Amino acid sequence: MNLSFRIAFQFIFSNYKNNFTKTASLLSIIGLSFGVSSLLITFFILNGFENVISEKITNFDGHIQIKHFFNKPFTDSQIIADSLETKFKDRILIDSFKREPAIIRSKNKNDGVIIVGLNRVNSFPFNDFLIEGKSDLTNKNIIISHSLAKALNLTVGSDVVIMNTGSIQFKKNKIEKFFVSGIFNSGFSEYDESIVFVNINQLLQFVNEANTIDGLNVRIKNPKDIDEVTQYLDLNLLYPLNYITWKDKNSSLYKWIKVQKLPILLIFGIIAFVSLVNIISGTSMTIIDKAGQIGLLLSLGMRKNSIKKIFIYHGLIIGTIGTLIGILLAVIFGTLQNKFKFLSISESVYFMNYLPIDIEIKYIFLIFIASVLFSTISILWPLREVNKINPSEVIKY
Repeated sequence: MNLSFRIAFQFIFSNYKNNFTKTASLLSIIGLSFGVSSLLITFFILNGFENVISEKITNFDGHIQIKHFFNKPFTDSQIIADSLETKFKDRILIDSFKREPAIIRSKNKNDGVIIVGLNRVNSFPFNDFLIEGKSDLTNKNIIISHSLAKALNLTVGSDVVIMNTGSIQFKKNKIEKFFVSGIFNSGFSEYDESIVFVNINQLLQFVNEANTIDGLNVRIKNPKDIDEVTQYLDLNLLYPLNYITWKDKNSSLYKWIKVQKLPILLIFGIIAFVSLVNIISGTSMTIIDKAGQIGLLLSLGMRKNSIKKIFIYHGLIIGTIGTLIGILLAVIFGTLQNKFKFLSISESVYFMNYLPIDIEIKYIFLIFIASVLFSTISILWPLREVNKINPSEVIKY
C-alpha cells in the first residue's frame, strides 16, 4: 500500500483516543453524505414529479393529438392511422376520439360534462387511474371520475341518464341511459370534474353522426421517439389537419415545472456546497493539528509533494465514503417512499397525493463523480499551509 495513502487512511480510521483528525474527518463525511443525499433526493423528486405529470397527461391525451385545423370533425382518420402504424408499427398506439358536451343526471341530481368517446378501449390505460370497477366501455357502459360519482351519489353498477345539450327538442337518440362500469381518479381537476368516457360507437349513435371523429390520440411507447414522429407528420400530414404535442398543449404547466426546478436545485446545491466548505475547514484544522508530525516526516526526508498526497488521499477517502453513504441514504429513502408513500402532498395543488420519486442511475452516477471530484479538488486550497511548515520550528513544540 502506498505510504501516503496508508497515513491518510490512519488519519480517519485510527483507534487513538482524543483523535481530533478522526473526529473532523467523520464530521466531514457526515456533512458530505447529508449534502449528497439531499441533492440526490431533490433530483429524484423533481424527475418523479415531471414524469408522473407527463404520464397522466399523455395517458389521457396522448403524446400527440391530430385534429382538424378548425376543430371540425373529419372522416379520413383511418388513412392517417394506417400510415402511422405502417411507419412506426408497434412503437406507437393510436386511438380515435370524439368529444361532446352533455348533461349527466342521476335521480334528482345533474351536472354538465364532456363525453369522450374512445375507439380502442382496451388500449387506453384506465387501469392506472381506476379506483373502482373495470375499464369496460362495451355496450352502454360509462366510466366517470371519483369527484363526479361523489357529487351524484353514484357507484359501480349505477345507471345514469345522458342528455345531449345540443338538442332543442328532445329526440329519442338525444337521451340515453348508461351504466357505470368504472370510477377513476387522476388528480387533474380538468379531467376529474368534467370528463366521462364511453365507447365511440355509442357516442356517434347518441349524436346521430356516423364515422366522424374529432381527432386521434397518438401515444408513443418511448417518449424519446416523439421528434421522429412529429417530423414524419410535418412531411405527410396535409391541411386542414394539424397536430399538437402534449408539451405544446400544456406549455404553461410545463414551464411552471421548469421554473420550480431552479430555486429548489439552488437551495439544495448550496447545502451540498456547504458540505464541501466543511471539508476544506476540516482539512485546514487537520493540517494544523498534524503540523508536528508533518515536520517530523519532513525532517526524516519525506518530500512536501508526498505530504500533500497524504491530504489529497484524505480528501479522496472522505469524498468517496461520504458520497456512497449519501447515495445509499437517498436510494433507501426513494425506495421506501415509492413502496409505502409515507410522505403525502395536496392533490389539488400538485395533481397527486404522494411525493413521487424516480430513481435514475444517470443522476446517481453524475452526483458520485461530481462529489468525489470536488471533494478532492477542495483539498488543494488548504494544502498551501503545508508549504508554510518549517520542520525545525514545529518539532520544538
